Amino acid sequence: RKKLLIHQSNDNKNKSMEDYTTITITHPATSASCTITPFGGHVLSYIPPSSDDDVLWLSTQHKKDQTKSIRGGIPVCFPQFGQTHDKVSPQHGWARLNKWSVRASTPSSITLTIACADATKGRGGHWPVDGCPFSVTLWLHVCFTEAGGLKYTLGIRNQLETSVPVQILLHNYFKFDVASQLVQGVEGYEVEDTQPGFAGRKFFVQEGAIKIDKEVDRIFHAPKEGGDVLSASLGKTSLKVAAAVVRGDEVTSLPPSCVVWNPWIEKASAMGDFDDEGYKNMVCVEPGIINGQHALGGGEVLLIEQIISSGDEDVIVGQGGSLPFAAAARRVIEETS
Repeated sequence: RKKLLIHQSNDNKNKSMEDYTTITITHPATSASCTITPFGGHVLSYIPPSSDDDVLWLSTQHKKDQTKSIRGGIPVCFPQFGQTHDKVSPQHGWARLNKWSVRASTPSSITLTIACADATKGRGGHWPVDGCPFSVTLWLHVCFTEAGGLKYTLGIRNQLETSVPVQILLHNYFKFDVASQLVQGVEGYEVEDTQPGFAGRKFFVQEGAIKIDKEVDRIFHAPKEGGDVLSASLGKTSLKVAAAVVRGDEVTSLPPSCVVWNPWIEKASAMGDFDDEGYKNMVCVEPGIINGQHALGGGEVLLIEQIISSGDEDVIVGQGGSLPFAAAARRVIEETS
């Protein structure tokens, strides 16, 4: 396996946060910073330019001993979101439960990878540790936009010739004042409401912004036209997301779906790693490829990119960004070989 240089400098600060290691990268021209831990390939914090306030929500009760996933920040849900239909696989999969390898870093960027063969926790069901029929590697690159927004690109490489059924979801926890803020940007999306109280799931088309004033657990599927890029906002925070499958130089766009979740009072108090009053100050807006299972073909790379920013920064994700998906896929293959 090709070895990559890991940059070491005083600007890239490494420290111990109880039982897991954290690495902080900073934007060279602003005060923006991001903290990530190799455990789960998990972004813990993003502080935007000219601010002391974190955009991401992290429970004060989250487990730090690596016995379960971290409650808050940006967990990676793979190879499925939630549970499989036959309920034989661990919730949200194995990516968030295992230690990733730092492949390269600079003071303002970091790249991590994890191969299925190196993941031992959270396996089972369709992804057993012994005799697993799949071989995939995840690649994560975190850096900043020119103005200091957080750029987060995740690649999934299928290293076999046969296809593998996958889902991927970025479980973003955002700081959010439920009393005064709204979630905007999913108007016109097809909604799958998973809240209890319905006879099965309820389906409708979203009209207007979303106010969080009760338990919310909804999946938003992109409209058939105009859904290649998800553009959402939460107060002063904006989120843009694009996804695609790359085979060679052929790029096929995948319209991202999105989950909006807040556990509200009863579920928040029932979770041991969730602040009892935390539901008042957070919302999850979680982009992903979860409209059914995607059959990732042999040799293909699935990419999902999100940019989190504050203020009026005009950002472009995916094909029109600074690292187009075809180039990103070549980098994924090079750095996971």
